[in-house]
Amino acid sequence: MDGDGSNARVPLWQRLLLGAALSLGLALLAFAIGAFIAARCCVPPGSGLAGPGIVAGYGMLAAIGAFFFGAFLSISLGKKALQIGSTIAGAGGAIVLALFTLGLIKYNKESAQALAEAYDRLPVFELTITVGDGKPFERFEASWAEREALVVKPGQTACRRVLEGAQAVQLLESLRAVEGVLLQSPAPCAEDPAATPVHSLRFQVTEARPPHTSADLQVTESCLARYPALGAPLAAAEGVARSRSECLAELPWAQQPRE
Repeated sequence: MDGDGSNARVPLWQRLLLGAALSLGLALLAFAIGAFIAARCCVPPGSGLAGPGIVAGYGMLAAIGAFFFGAFLSISLGKKALQIGSTIAGAGGAIVLALFTLGLIKYNKESAQALAEAYDRLPVFELTITVGDGKPFERFEASWAEREALVVKPGQTACRRVLEGAQAVQLLESLRAVEGVLLQSPAPCAEDPAATPVHSLRFQVTEARPPHTSADLQVTESCLARYPALGAPLAAAEGVARSRSECLAELPWAQQPRE
């Protein structure tokens, strides 16, 4: 019979297309339902960062089961039932996908805003490093107050670029490492004043409450061997210098306003 909705009346390409819509739609719906239930019954207290992974795991298990169930239905159902089922499941899956996408966009926006606010709360710091040959720069300056870094490359070409929040965190962490050395030894490089410095390091961190942290050091090889943390700002500065961010201005160093 032509109108009985049997399997023979469904062309293969149509069955594959409808079956894919049915299976994927059921999988998305099952993922949403499984994650919703898992979030309310299956996440142990104190799971912390593992909680979202547990919820997603249960959602994926439900989605996999629903996908194979949809594949079975796509083989078993007649044309009319398959069309109705794929339409309902596909529409439901599309709604779930749209809601998930909107939620992800909102989450990313809120996360970016929270991260920007956290960066704004970082202590203001100024950093200047001068090095010899063999480095990607001869002089490096960073100012978190101005959100800028200045890299003077070999050949006296200066590149002024935006100092990103993640880079500021790395620089500040390196300065905190130097601060730890200064707490142990206020003049860590005073034992070899005649030695040639590997690099000079000058910085100030404006703390929320005085006293503020500052230092002006001539770091030598022997000093660096005794206190490896003194090389942390140079390593962090090299990371900023090698970053792919574009220069806001690239001019001869003599034209730069900073000394």
